[in-house]
Amino acid sequence: MDLSIKGKFTAASLALLVLVSGLVIFLLSVQSRLENQMNTFIQKNLAAINKAEQIKYHIVLYDGLLYRHMATGDQFSLMEAVAALEEAEKWIAQTRDIAEDGSEKEILGEIEKEAARYRSDARRLLSDYQSAENAVNISKASAAGKNRLVRIYSQCEKMVDIYRGKMETAQNQMKARIKNIRRTVYGIGLFSYMVALVIVILLMHQILSPIQDLLAGVQKVASGNLDLQLPVSSSDEIGSLTEHFNSMTRSLKENHVRLLTETITDPLTGLHNLRYFQDRLQSEILRAQRYHHSFCLIIVDIDHFKNFNDKNGHQKGNILLKEIAGIIRKSVRSEGVTARYGGEEFALILPETGTDGGKVVAERIRKAIETADFPGQDTQPRGRLTVSVGGAAFPQGGSTAVSLFEKADQALYKAKNTGRNRVHWA
Repeated sequence: MDLSIKGKFTAASLALLVLVSGLVIFLLSVQSRLENQMNTFIQKNLAAINKAEQIKYHIVLYDGLLYRHMATGDQFSLMEAVAALEEAEKWIAQTRDIAEDGSEKEILGEIEKEAARYRSDARRLLSDYQSAENAVNISKASAAGKNRLVRIYSQCEKMVDIYRGKMETAQNQMKARIKNIRRTVYGIGLFSYMVALVIVILLMHQILSPIQDLLAGVQKVASGNLDLQLPVSSSDEIGSLTEHFNSMTRSLKENHVRLLTETITDPLTGLHNLRYFQDRLQSEILRAQRYHHSFCLIIVDIDHFKNFNDKNGHQKGNILLKEIAGIIRKSVRSEGVTARYGGEEFALILPETGTDGGKVVAERIRKAIETADFPGQDTQPRGRLTVSVGGAAFPQGGSTAVSLFEKADQALYKAKNTGRNRVHWA
């Protein structure tokens, strides 16, 4: 029969009469305190960790939107970036409300100062880069934003470390209390009947074992294991607390996954964003240099996209970008990297691919888009929608990210200047 904790102690007290009733009352009160302390402890510290993650998320979102605005000139991205920064400041304020000691408040102050500096730098950057369109300036902007983000990330991680430390301290205190409870129970059990001793041991196992499991689970979550789900072994109060713990762990994991996905993904097309693409390009160059392999960089630009937008409207223009992104994604192997580089431009990295293989993929993309049926394409020159493609291979086309991209970009412009709807290779 599955009884609540109170029911279990009531049955034990009836069986053991006066001798065991004192022990039952003692265990009930201790169990109730442990429940309340554990519940408060889990909710408060997991909530604090979540707030620190939210600060990081909105700062990263602000950076991505701001960077997209600089790359594409999209004013809506700028407005969204301002909203994201305001949301980050709200989370900082909420975290300050639960800060208990000077170190937490000091770190929060540093986060606020760093965010303010970043905002000031971003304003200057916007002013300096209004006319910047070459890859060198965009790469410098990316590096500057990344360095600032690293410092903000570092302060947020310090906040997380503080709360993890508190969780570990509370865990040790809980373990000490459990140890004291065991000693008390064993002491009283020595003066009770053998049956009373057996009942006490059984009750201890049913009550303390799940609490120990919870403590071990909290330690794992504090160390970063967000996949943890504890088994619910009963329907009593501890079972309810375990379910609540599992629910909060799932929520933290979902927020973490969403943060990672939104940080590297272009929201319109679902392809990777510019920041992720540039990081992967640098990583691919280092890998190719280490193993003496080659790879290809391809840039795809929609021909007369402004004309399409002017004739059909920006909503259909966005639909067109999504459809072309889908065609590009299907034309590349799973190990390839596809990204929206900005506006109507897309960029691809083809690992372990030489010039001949890169040309095949580029021509496949060009032909697939030329033969596809897009709504509104009759408004385009020659009555169809096409793309121009430029490509370069490593290391023949360049030994650095900047030089390789410049070569591919030059090839793209040659393709456009020689009639569009064609592939040109550096």
